[in-house]
Amino acid sequence: MHSLLRAAFIVTALGSLGACVTDERTEFTQNMALYGSNPYIEAAHVKDLERRIEKIVMADRMIGPEYQTRFDPRNKAILDNFKDLYDHNDLMANMALTRVDYETAVTSLYPVIGSETGCDVTNKDGYFFNRDDEPTRFDWQFVKGSCENGLAHGVGRLQAAQSDAMFVGEFDHGMMTNGIFTMKRKDGSRTTQIGGIPVENRNARFLTTLSRTDGYQSHLYGDFNNRGQFDGFAMNIWGYVNLLHVHQVGQYKEHKLEGFGAKQIKRDYADGSIWNVWIGFYHDGSLNGWGAWSNTANGTSIGEWKNGALNGVVYSTDLDAGNMMHSFDVGTYVKGKRHGAFHTTTHGVFGESEAVIAYDQGDRVDSPGSDFDFGKIIALTAGAVAIGSADIDATSMAEIGGAFAMDVLGDTGGSNMQNLQSAYNSRLSNLSQPISNNSGSTGSSTGTSTVAGEKLNEFDTTITCPDTGVTSDITIPYRTEACRVAALDFAKTFSCNKTDQERVVQNCQRACGHPQCLEQ
Repeated sequence: MHSLLRAAFIVTALGSLGACVTDERTEFTQNMALYGSNPYIEAAHVKDLERRIEKIVMADRMIGPEYQTRFDPRNKAILDNFKDLYDHNDLMANMALTRVDYETAVTSLYPVIGSETGCDVTNKDGYFFNRDDEPTRFDWQFVKGSCENGLAHGVGRLQAAQSDAMFVGEFDHGMMTNGIFTMKRKDGSRTTQIGGIPVENRNARFLTTLSRTDGYQSHLYGDFNNRGQFDGFAMNIWGYVNLLHVHQVGQYKEHKLEGFGAKQIKRDYADGSIWNVWIGFYHDGSLNGWGAWSNTANGTSIGEWKNGALNGVVYSTDLDAGNMMHSFDVGTYVKGKRHGAFHTTTHGVFGESEAVIAYDQGDRVDSPGSDFDFGKIIALTAGAVAIGSADIDATSMAEIGGAFAMDVLGDTGGSNMQNLQSAYNSRLSNLSQPISNNSGSTGSSTGTSTVAGEKLNEFDTTITCPDTGVTSDITIPYRTEACRVAALDFAKTFSCNKTDQERVVQNCQRACGHPQCLEQ
């Protein structure tokens, strides 16, 4: 019966996200702010779910001693979806009372207690949440308080006959209605219950907290029936020494989520694990109907669920950090797998693209009616990473990127890049019509050319990149020896994609009066 509480006792190592996951999440949230919402979402109820999950994702999960006593941004963002269903300040005040000794908490709640004795308590079946092997009902003895016609009425204090359990609270003609309860358990931990007292045919809202000797706490708050089950609005909070973690929150029926609710559960990710969040409409403890999910690092899915699996129309947002792509799509899932056509919009270094991609039971297949090739996008992005990492001017970067894109998308065999390389060689040599052409493997400078009516010397050489073994023959025009040396350094650096390109550009400017060593 009390598996809900036992789950709350499980202590897992929180740890911190790896640096790569943290960087990925940063890029994902930045892209969410930059590109906005999924453009395929039109229905108001879907937009509402997207807004809710995005707020949760954008809120940071923070760990520290201060978050033992207040919720961090991520967990508070989850609770904010239910702020109309409970009094948050009242909850926090009661949680604070569970961290002080019992008599201090009693004085805070009930500063005045009557002095009458011998009053009777009529609801001996009042329920107090506990483990299966600990008492949940007590043979209460009235200690002192206020009475009316021999029955406890007003504020009174009780002591349990069979344990050290104590209760101070409010009575209505012998019936316990509200108060603070405590008892020490066999393992040395202590339970504290603050709020209403459920009895047969009457649920009550209260906070019950388990305080372990090592400082960990577990908080269950909400509407309970007299069998110790959540029955109405409730939340399950794991109270670490450095974080208040919302495990589940929402509408319950006999301790299972039933209605609008949210869960936060750790799942494997990369070489570690990360907290995933689900929010939406539940039946029998699982998402059934419209809901939203995120791993809070690189993806969200908003759509229809059946028995906890995506099943129906689904709108997704995903980050491919390695290839610098942020995509939106919409399509159908069957039993948790993509099935059918998915419309996709991708934002990357080459701009925005749209496509239709087909899936069969989760496997990607060729898409009839679409010439879009996702593999080409991967190739484009990989090339963009290399081009973008080169320290060259924006115009050259755009030229190279455009030629590369035309080769990939057009299956040209690299002709555009070859033509561009020839143009770069020609630009580098800056020759109008060579007078002579002597070439050698080690380089020679016997030729001349005419530029703007004046002759330039030529230097023919072969460059071999040490990392790749790629060899290229080039001709370098120059007028001064200083410019020839700088131009040769420039050619080797850019041909082999070395990292010190800013240095050679500066040298060209100084020696030749031009950042690409094009001496006039």
